[in-house]
This record gives sequence, structure tokens and C-alpha cells, in this order.
Amino acid sequence: MAIIKTAVSLQEPLFNQIEDLVKEQKTTRSALFSRALKEFIQRYQNKKMFDKLNKVYKDQPSREESEILNKIKKKQRSVANEKW
Repeated sequence: MAIIKTAVSLQEPLFNQIEDLVKEQKTTRSALFSRALKEFIQRYQNKKMFDKLNKVYKDQPSREESEILNKIKKKQRSVANEKW
């Protein structure tokens, strides 16, 4: 896999926090940034998936529909449990 260098501008307080973390973790800035960006991207993708799922499931059945569905489920269970 190719390594691509890039420049990033940071405010000094953030840079200082990064430097402290690099020392504490005994790693490099590049490794820390890579790890942080991978985690950010994964969280972002998870959120997008969660949002899509919420959109799909946002239309909940009405109370009446829920009651009908529950009756159907009960009937299906009783039929499934009958001996042939």
C-alpha cells in the first residue's frame, strides 16, 4: 500500500496535546493520526448506517396495526404448536 504524505495545520494547544499523547503512547504522529482517522471514518460509516436503518424503520405501525399483528402472531404460534 502506498504511503502518501500530507500537511495538516493545527492550533498550537491541539498540537501540544498530540505531542503529549505520542510520547505517552510511544508512537509517532503519523501512526496516531492514521489510527484516529480510521476510527473517525469507522464511526462516521456506522452513523450513516444507523441513520439509514432509522429511516427504514421510522414508520412504526399504528396501535391498531400493532394489535392486529399481535393477534396474528398469537394465532400463528397456536397453529405451529398444534399436533398434526
